[in-house]
Amino acid sequence: MRRLLHQFISRIIFTFAVCGLFSVAALANNPAFMSPKLLTKAAGNDMESARKTAFIKAELAALQQVLPRFVPETGLDRVPVPTIEQLESMVEGLEVHDQRMNEDGYVGLVSIQFNEEAVAKFLLSRQVPFTTEKSGPVLVLPIFIKDGQRYLWEADNLWREIWLTEPNKQSLLEYVIPLGDGHDQEALPIHSATIDNEEGVKALKDRYGAKSLLIVEAEAVENAVSLSVYRSGPIGGSRQFDRSIEGEGKDLNRLLLDAAKFVGKRYNDSWVSARQVTGTDQIQEVPILALAESLTEWNIYGERLKAIPLVRSVELLSLGQGLAKTRVEVAGSVQQLQAALSQSGLELFPMTYTYVIQRSGVGDPRYRNDAISYMDEPLPVRVETYDNGQAVDANGEPLQDWQLDQNGNAYNPTPTTNTNGQFNTQGIY
Repeated sequence: MRRLLHQFISRIIFTFAVCGLFSVAALANNPAFMSPKLLTKAAGNDMESARKTAFIKAELAALQQVLPRFVPETGLDRVPVPTIEQLESMVEGLEVHDQRMNEDGYVGLVSIQFNEEAVAKFLLSRQVPFTTEKSGPVLVLPIFIKDGQRYLWEADNLWREIWLTEPNKQSLLEYVIPLGDGHDQEALPIHSATIDNEEGVKALKDRYGAKSLLIVEAEAVENAVSLSVYRSGPIGGSRQFDRSIEGEGKDLNRLLLDAAKFVGKRYNDSWVSARQVTGTDQIQEVPILALAESLTEWNIYGERLKAIPLVRSVELLSLGQGLAKTRVEVAGSVQQLQAALSQSGLELFPMTYTYVIQRSGVGDPRYRNDAISYMDEPLPVRVETYDNGQAVDANGEPLQDWQLDQNGNAYNPTPTTNTNGQFNTQGIY
């Protein structure tokens, strides 16, 4: 990626200057794909041509800035230099905060917004590992320690004030700072604000809908901040790490800001490493059934599927009897698809010859819904093999719409239901 600032600049600058391919707009999209404000310069006597040259430099620099947010460190060297067309497709907008023309040329302060879908397609096509999945809420309790005094809910907690400025708002993790009202203070008072206070920690997590909680202690010491981080997750709590954030000449507020960014980057990097997907030239079709009574209800599933970068296409094949039969093309594994859906509040439940998509946390769909309660039950059929394969019932009568798989097993790719919502043929075998 370091080559981005040095290769093909002259070729790109010329093309953009001729075509005028720039979008200047107020930007308000996914913050993970927004660059910080960048100072960009370009020599030239004509402001318009110099400005366009500076914009190209800023776009290339901005891409280098945002990629580490969703590409693991081990994958950054695999990101190729984009072509002119690829760069154009990935830039969604450019905002100019300040600009001027002086004797040396154009100088501007700009922010670049990249298009999430376009960046994901670019990385998938080059088989670069990445993820754009956002986490659920992660609750952060900033405890500030100074001169032996601990602060959590108090108004003079400088460490909490730093976190309230959202120093990690461009992370894939959604950090939430508790309100600090009476309910919070009663659930976890400062004297018992530890990861071992399971009851208090659970009360806060439940209130804010968070599965994970971080207790981040920052102690002010000479020319440094000493960090200790503890985490309570779905299966218990543990001490995560200790770190000293040093900075001679920096004031306490700047040290605390550096410490907050360090925590955010560490957890974002861990998230990206755990959730990364890699594109593949091999596209597989995944059959999926959804419990949907209407097209509107199905669209909830369909839109969330389409938002996943490794999903290439979503096709609704049929809708009726409370079930939507769907074919999804995936550039990756089913396990990767399941992991991505879990971040959208959905789960993909494996059945024989198909999968069922549903809201997370509602349990095994076979025992929850009569329409699919027999999906994995054996069928009372015997299989007669003809040239084209045929399934028959116990009386030798053909069963319509049934097929034989490559192993000679009978299955129904489109099960039918009766008025009670149960499969007439006992589902898929």
